[in-house]
Amino acid sequence: MSKREGEVLAKVVKGKTNREIADEEWLSVRTIENTRYRICKKLNLEGNGALTEWIEENYQREGDR
Repeated sequence: MSKREGEVLAKVVKGKTNREIADEEWLSVRTIENTRYRICKKLNLEGNGALTEWIEENYQREGDR
């Protein structure tokens, strides 16, 4: 996974939306969507909710610790 993909994944794990991530990184929402797509491909995930399910199975939200 690239550095950018790791950064985006970390923000998704924290519950950030594509818009929030794009604003923080000074990128377009489309760029974040493409990055999430590449993350899913690398994790062999398919479907809109697959990344969310993967995160729920592999990470705890900060408030749950």
